[in-house]
Amino acid sequence: MATLAGQAADTRTTTARSERSAMSVGWWRIRVLWSLGIFCLALLPYAAAIAGTPDGSFFRGSLRPSTDAGMYLTALRLGAEGEWLWHDPLAVHAPPAILMYPTYNFAGHVGALFHVSPRTSYIFYHAFAVLVLFGTVWRLASLFFNPRERRWFTAFAFCASGLYWLDALLDTIGRAPVSLTRMGMENLSGFSLGLIVGHQALGIAGHLMALTALLVGLCMQQSPYCWWYLLYGAAGTILIGFAAPVFLPLTFMVLALFVLWWVVRAAPGDQRLSALRRGLLVGGVVGGPGVPFALYYYFLFNHGTWKGFQHLSPLNPLEGLLTWGVLVPLGIWGWRMAPPSLRPLATILALWCMCAICGTALNLYQGSRLTTGVTLPIGGLFAMGLMRYSFTVRRHWLEALSVSLVCQYLFLLTALLNGNAKHLYNNAAQEQALQWLALHGNTRDVVLAPFFFGNVATEASPVRVVAGGYDQTYDFAMRYPQLQTFFGASSTTAERLHVLRATSATLVVYDGHNPYEGPFDPQNLPGLRTVFVRGDVAILRVPPGM
Repeated sequence: MATLAGQAADTRTTTARSERSAMSVGWWRIRVLWSLGIFCLALLPYAAAIAGTPDGSFFRGSLRPSTDAGMYLTALRLGAEGEWLWHDPLAVHAPPAILMYPTYNFAGHVGALFHVSPRTSYIFYHAFAVLVLFGTVWRLASLFFNPRERRWFTAFAFCASGLYWLDALLDTIGRAPVSLTRMGMENLSGFSLGLIVGHQALGIAGHLMALTALLVGLCMQQSPYCWWYLLYGAAGTILIGFAAPVFLPLTFMVLALFVLWWVVRAAPGDQRLSALRRGLLVGGVVGGPGVPFALYYYFLFNHGTWKGFQHLSPLNPLEGLLTWGVLVPLGIWGWRMAPPSLRPLATILALWCMCAICGTALNLYQGSRLTTGVTLPIGGLFAMGLMRYSFTVRRHWLEALSVSLVCQYLFLLTALLNGNAKHLYNNAAQEQALQWLALHGNTRDVVLAPFFFGNVATEASPVRVVAGGYDQTYDFAMRYPQLQTFFGASSTTAERLHVLRATSATLVVYDGHNPYEGPFDPQNLPGLRTVFVRGDVAILRVPPGM
């Protein structure tokens, strides 16, 4: 292994020399143009959504349904208003303020500096996440590959995807088996991850930073930048804790297993004790900053009020087949064919895949999220196996493995430009109702509204809602039936009044466009005072003591 480390160090030294000799205006221009290109590719679907907005509608700023995006946009609004903590408005009796969604909160603060709306900040947040993820992949590739090879590694890692193109094709005739190639399919590729779910992309970027630092600290000890890379890795672990703490167990496991592998393979028997000390030191520096985050969220999610966060999320077998049916065998082949100088990189990427897939199969808490971004290490492994093949072979494989990503991207642009994704928009009446709540609502108001309206109400207003966001409404099992009782067609007046008292509602919203909980129009309930009406949307004030 010492020989492998020396080879890797020689590769990096040669690469560094070539980069220093290329330091010129042209060198920087190419990188700036690449960054701008990736940034614009990430912004283009959002621009298409705005350009294709149907008449009388308003784009909410997200490519995901309101049930997913509402809490993130709410965190952005809180940040724009100067808050640094999460004040949960998606519950009647809000628990104390906590640290949650801090990257969205920070983005809201940044957006406020530039006087842009939370929706605009949300869009640029995702483009930034794509760019950060790309940059961390490129930084890892720079350690082991020459400039030409690193481009191939980055392209395969960032763009490789599975068989979802088949699902997209069958969807055109209404026969899609999973129908997951919609806009919310963030697991399709690394690029899709940043495009759809920015905070998870930042979490995976932090994971890559930690793995990069571990490789440098253990396998490239001669590097003059070793300690700088350790700080880089520690910053990555902190980024995971802030952006997507659910990935921390995965990061800890990969770091621990790689240290054990390095000690066993790298050091002679009489030097393993010192090697173990170094492994623990490097692993502790890189992973240590994540421990407080892991403990904080463990106790937060498993005790007290926040126990309602605990949901099991088993893997959809067909989704796993479409994602990994081709990629996993190719990744295994790439790991076996990787040249000796790339064995440390191949091993740590293989450990990533193994831990992610095992964590999902064991159905751990939030287990299905552990496979997020797993196409990235698989694509990188396959790229390493292709290093000995010609340019033409690499290009054909890259074209084949990026078909699903291209299909999804074109589907996005087409659907959004044609205004077909109506679930991503508010109609004029809903938007005006949100503006009314933003002007007249306050933190003491509790809004009893249909579930989908409740998800977007807190994006624009400081009010609290009875139910919105499956996870954030910690007493959802009690609150959602109350919505069904109040808006249900067969409920009695006494039952509806009981719900008003049980929820302490001060405002009631009727949204005729979302009658899922029931068709009842509360304007017919005696005692309520109508304060806003636009089309099929009405807001009513509940008198004190009613």
